Amino acid sequence: MRLALGKLQSVATLKVAAPFRIFHSSVILICGLRYGQILEKCRPTWINSGALIAGCINAIGLVMVGNFQVDHVKSLHYIGAGVAFPAGMVFVCLQCILTYKVAVSLLDHWTGHIRVILTILALISLVLSILPCSTLPKHLAEEQCYL
Repeated sequence: MRLALGKLQSVATLKVAAPFRIFHSSVILICGLRYGQILEKCRPTWINSGALIAGCINAIGLVMVGNFQVDHVKSLHYIGAGVAFPAGMVFVCLQCILTYKVAVSLLDHWTGHIRVILTILALISLVLSILPCSTLPKHLAEEQCYL
Protein backbone atom coordinates (compact mmCIF):
# COMPACT_ATOMS: atom_id res chain seq x y z
CA MET A 1 0.00 0.00 0.00
CA ARG A 2 2.71 2.47 1.01
CA LEU A 3 4.76 1.51 -2.01
CA ALA A 4 1.84 2.14 -4.36
CA LEU A 5 1.11 5.56 -2.83
CA GLY A 6 4.83 6.40 -2.89
CA LYS A 7 5.03 5.53 -6.58
CA LEU A 8 1.91 7.57 -7.26
CA GLN A 9 3.39 10.60 -5.51
CA SER A 10 6.78 10.27 -7.20
CA VAL A 11 5.11 10.18 -10.62
CA ALA A 12 3.11 13.27 -9.63
CA THR A 13 6.25 15.28 -8.90
CA LEU A 14 7.45 14.76 -12.46
CA LYS A 15 4.46 16.61 -13.89
CA VAL A 16 4.08 20.33 -13.39
CA ALA A 17 0.28 20.60 -13.35
CA ALA A 18 -0.46 17.27 -11.66
CA PRO A 19 -0.27 17.91 -7.89
CA PHE A 20 -3.90 18.96 -7.53
CA ARG A 21 -5.18 16.08 -9.63
CA ILE A 22 -3.00 13.56 -7.79
CA PHE A 23 -4.08 14.93 -4.41
CA HIS A 24 -7.71 14.66 -5.47
CA SER A 25 -7.11 11.11 -6.70
CA SER A 26 -5.29 10.17 -3.49
CA VAL A 27 -8.17 11.33 -1.30
CA ILE A 28 -10.66 9.36 -3.39
CA LEU A 29 -8.32 6.35 -3.39
CA ILE A 30 -8.06 6.42 0.41
CA CYS A 31 -11.86 6.75 0.71
CA GLY A 32 -12.34 3.80 -1.63
CA LEU A 33 -9.79 1.66 0.18
CA ARG A 34 -11.40 2.38 3.56
CA TYR A 35 -14.83 1.58 2.07
CA GLY A 36 -13.52 -1.77 0.86
CA GLN A 37 -11.81 -2.48 4.16
CA ILE A 38 -15.08 -1.98 6.05
CA LEU A 39 -16.99 -4.09 3.49
CA GLU A 40 -14.62 -7.00 4.17
CA LYS A 41 -15.31 -6.84 7.90
CA CYS A 42 -19.10 -6.39 7.91
CA ARG A 43 -22.07 -6.26 5.58
CA PRO A 44 -22.77 -3.07 3.58
CA THR A 45 -24.26 -0.26 5.67
CA TRP A 46 -25.54 3.22 4.97
CA ILE A 47 -22.84 4.57 7.29
CA ASN A 48 -20.08 3.14 5.10
CA SER A 49 -21.75 4.37 1.90
CA GLY A 50 -22.30 7.80 3.46
CA ALA A 51 -18.65 7.97 4.47
CA LEU A 52 -17.57 7.17 0.92
CA ILE A 53 -19.85 9.88 -0.50
CA ALA A 54 -18.71 12.43 2.10
CA GLY A 55 -15.07 11.62 1.35
CA CYS A 56 -15.58 12.15 -2.38
CA ILE A 57 -17.39 15.45 -1.77
CA ASN A 58 -14.50 16.45 0.50
CA ALA A 59 -12.05 15.69 -2.32
CA ILE A 60 -14.03 17.87 -4.73
CA GLY A 61 -13.99 20.75 -2.22
CA LEU A 62 -10.24 20.33 -1.69
CA VAL A 63 -9.66 20.52 -5.44
CA MET A 64 -11.64 23.77 -5.56
CA VAL A 65 -9.63 25.20 -2.66
CA GLY A 66 -6.35 24.20 -4.28
CA ASN A 67 -7.13 25.29 -7.82
CA PHE A 68 -8.87 28.59 -7.07
CA GLN A 69 -6.51 30.61 -4.92
CA VAL A 70 -7.98 33.21 -2.59
CA ASP A 71 -5.97 35.98 -4.26
CA HIS A 72 -7.45 35.33 -7.69
CA VAL A 73 -10.91 33.75 -7.34
CA LYS A 74 -11.98 34.36 -3.77
CA SER A 75 -15.62 33.24 -4.11
CA LEU A 76 -14.81 29.81 -5.59
CA HIS A 77 -12.04 29.31 -3.03
CA TYR A 78 -14.48 29.95 -0.18
CA ILE A 79 -17.17 27.77 -1.76
CA GLY A 80 -14.62 24.95 -1.96
CA ALA A 81 -13.65 25.48 1.66
CA GLY A 82 -17.31 25.55 2.64
CA VAL A 83 -17.76 22.20 0.93
CA ALA A 84 -14.48 20.57 1.98
CA PHE A 85 -14.43 21.25 5.72
CA PRO A 86 -17.97 20.14 6.63
CA ALA A 87 -17.80 17.13 4.29
CA GLY A 88 -14.45 16.20 5.83
CA MET A 89 -15.95 16.42 9.31
CA VAL A 90 -18.88 14.20 8.29
CA PHE A 91 -16.40 11.71 6.81
CA VAL A 92 -14.30 11.64 9.98
CA CYS A 93 -17.36 11.32 12.25
CA LEU A 94 -18.70 8.41 10.21
CA GLN A 95 -15.27 6.76 10.28
CA CYS A 96 -15.30 7.01 14.09
CA ILE A 97 -18.63 5.18 14.18
CA LEU A 98 -17.33 2.54 11.76
CA THR A 99 -14.18 2.07 13.85
CA TYR A 100 -16.27 1.03 16.83
CA LYS A 101 -18.57 -1.07 14.65
CA VAL A 102 -15.77 -3.24 13.25
CA ALA A 103 -13.55 -3.24 16.36
CA VAL A 104 -12.46 -6.70 17.41
CA SER A 105 -9.53 -6.22 19.77
CA LEU A 106 -8.77 -3.83 22.59
CA LEU A 107 -6.33 -1.99 20.32
CA ASP A 108 -9.16 -1.35 17.86
CA HIS A 109 -11.22 0.21 20.65
CA TRP A 110 -8.31 2.43 21.70
CA THR A 111 -7.90 3.50 18.10
CA GLY A 112 -11.57 4.47 18.15
CA HIS A 113 -11.07 6.49 21.34
CA ILE A 114 -8.14 8.38 19.81
CA ARG A 115 -10.15 9.04 16.63
CA VAL A 116 -13.04 10.42 18.66
CA ILE A 117 -10.75 12.75 20.64
CA LEU A 118 -9.11 14.04 17.46
CA THR A 119 -12.52 14.44 15.79
CA ILE A 120 -13.85 16.47 18.72
CA LEU A 121 -10.78 18.73 18.59
CA ALA A 122 -11.20 19.18 14.83
CA LEU A 123 -14.91 19.96 15.25
CA ILE A 124 -14.18 22.55 17.94
CA SER A 125 -11.55 24.23 15.76
CA LEU A 126 -13.92 24.22 12.76
CA VAL A 127 -16.71 25.83 14.78
CA LEU A 128 -14.33 28.43 16.24
CA SER A 129 -13.04 29.29 12.76
CA ILE A 130 -16.58 29.82 11.48
CA LEU A 131 -17.69 32.06 14.34
CA PRO A 132 -17.67 35.73 13.36
CA CYS A 133 -15.23 37.98 15.14
CA SER A 134 -18.03 39.84 16.90
CA THR A 135 -18.86 36.77 19.00
CA LEU A 136 -15.31 36.39 20.29
CA PRO A 137 -14.20 37.98 23.55
CA LYS A 138 -12.69 41.43 23.02
CA HIS A 139 -9.07 40.46 23.77
CA LEU A 140 -9.25 37.53 21.31
CA ALA A 141 -11.05 39.54 18.65
CA GLU A 142 -8.27 42.14 18.59
CA GLU A 143 -5.67 39.44 17.97
CA GLN A 144 -7.62 37.29 15.49
CA CYS A 145 -9.69 39.71 13.42
CA TYR A 146 -7.95 41.96 10.94
CA LEU A 147 -10.99 43.83 9.63
